[in-house]
Amino acid sequence: MRVLHAIPDLVESSGGPTTALVGLATAQAQAGAEVTILTTLREGQTVAATQELAAAGVRVVSVDRCRGPLVRHPRLAGIVAGLVADHDVVHAHGVWEEVQYQAFRSCGRSGVPFVIRCCGSLDQWSLSRKWVRKAVYRAWRLDRMLDGATAVHCSTAAEAASTGRLGFAAPIVVEPNGVRLEEFVELPQRGAFRESIGRPSAPLILFLGRIHPGKGVEQLIPALRHVTTPDATVVIVGGDSGGYRDEMERMVAAHRLNGRVIFTGALRGRRKLEALVDADVFCLPSEHENFGISVIEAMAAGCPVVVSEHVGLKEEIRQCGAGSVTPLDSEAIARAIDGWLEDSVARRKAGAQARACALRDFDWNVIAARWQGRYSQMLGRVHA
Repeated sequence: MRVLHAIPDLVESSGGPTTALVGLATAQAQAGAEVTILTTLREGQTVAATQELAAAGVRVVSVDRCRGPLVRHPRLAGIVAGLVADHDVVHAHGVWEEVQYQAFRSCGRSGVPFVIRCCGSLDQWSLSRKWVRKAVYRAWRLDRMLDGATAVHCSTAAEAASTGRLGFAAPIVVEPNGVRLEEFVELPQRGAFRESIGRPSAPLILFLGRIHPGKGVEQLIPALRHVTTPDATVVIVGGDSGGYRDEMERMVAAHRLNGRVIFTGALRGRRKLEALVDADVFCLPSEHENFGISVIEAMAAGCPVVVSEHVGLKEEIRQCGAGSVTPLDSEAIARAIDGWLEDSVARRKAGAQARACALRDFDWNVIAARWQGRYSQMLGRVHA
């Protein structure tokens, strides 16, 4: 099976879409597929995870110095057409840029199945942002692409329900993002991360993700004022986005929470696992989160999770008893956190259920195998 993935901006700052594609592509390649990623880059950008992709045998084709809101390049259409002709199936990621549309056109001419992953771009929250521009783009060509796709890929049932309201003709496939569960089989011993931040016994509330507007740091800091558990400390693990960390540090000072909020910057590998293992509660109170890979990572580490009702994984969390889903309200978030911090028995039970759910349902290797089956079915229909 020769699989071509098409994505704009395969860079670290793209967050979830990049992380998910790297995970899927490497798992597919390790399962024996021939995998190529086509990405468009603006001037100065570099491809993320190059060593990881190369080690897995994933080929990356980058079109550099692309410009404009659609991330265009004069040679892009020809490059896309040549790559599509050499592959069995195309899986595009995102909806608003030139690379997805050119892949769709080339697939139509070549008779190659075309799958498009929405990346949360077609739910009501996202469509309401810059809605005039998006409505024009939909009328110009996006709706035609959604009608003509072989399948539209949503990562959660919540995303599928929201996206499906647009009424396009293509069938929706719900397939989650995953994590590399081999990293979570043997977890670190508790305590190393706590010692490193000087909080050996304080109840720890962990946020893991970019420090970016809407991701939830601006909700979690005010919520900490209402947390009644003594010495409860918020640890914010993640890289800064556009200087937003400075604003959040000012918010900490304004709420007189100095000493109770710790910013560590981005952590990776074993160090990130140590933070997840030492956390008592993971919290992601996002204004909008289509999936939330960090939620699955926390679950795989056996940590109960508290998320807002705007996180796409909310139904999965409820179903497996992995934590709490709250309104986007500081007092509600604080009550949920206190509930877990105050009940160690319930916390251990939820952590065990969270880990079992993550290991069962979110393994990239299993997800890659399911995609292999879906691609084969699509090819069978095309050639029937």
